[in-house]
Amino acid sequence: MPSATVENCGMKHVPVLTKSVLTPHILTIYENTVLNHYKDKQYPEADQVHKILGGIESKATRFFMAEVCAEFLDSDWLEEAKQDLLVMVRGDSSFKEFIHSLEATNLKLIQMTTHLSKDHLKQQLLVGMLKSLCIRVNTAKINVTIRDYKLWKEEVRHINDMLTTIHEEFADTLKKACVSTCTTSALSKPSRKANTSSNNASTSLNNKLSAGGASSVKPPP
Repeated sequence: MPSATVENCGMKHVPVLTKSVLTPHILTIYENTVLNHYKDKQYPEADQVHKILGGIESKATRFFMAEVCAEFLDSDWLEEAKQDLLVMVRGDSSFKEFIHSLEATNLKLIQMTTHLSKDHLKQQLLVGMLKSLCIRVNTAKINVTIRDYKLWKEEVRHINDMLTTIHEEFADTLKKACVSTCTTSALSKPSRKANTSSNNASTSLNNKLSAGGASSVKPPP
């Protein structure tokens, strides 16, 4: 049986690994061709594996991946991955981390019926993002004007960065206003510090009068 070959029909097409005998030499050529394809197309890391799957014709490779899944994944991994994907929200994580987690989870479901398309990913991101960001995105109407998922995601990230900057500036302004108000309030209050010298003199005079000091003063003749 002849060895497999690597077919590279140009930058626009995914490299093809034909279905035949695989050798280390052929696999090395295929790996280098795929890496060059990634470099030319500038795929996001989360999409790289998905982009080349169609170019692997050998069923043996797919059988091998099925065996790997059966060996290392829990029997209910598919249901868990689906649930994780559908209930995922941003929470305390950054917007970038939220996107990465969502796309990585969706990547596990490639070639499954539960795998989300780009349009469905956009909807899931809208559901999981913070309410303030979702309102801004809907107001900007980029869901209608921008069809490309990558461009849409970049625009949402830009809006998120803008909101973050506004919130940080507002918090800083509020903090400075609070400090200024507290300082002004403290200066406007009357001092509670006692006049020590006056009090001491008054106390000394009262003590002398109480002890009969007034009788030592002779009346005029």
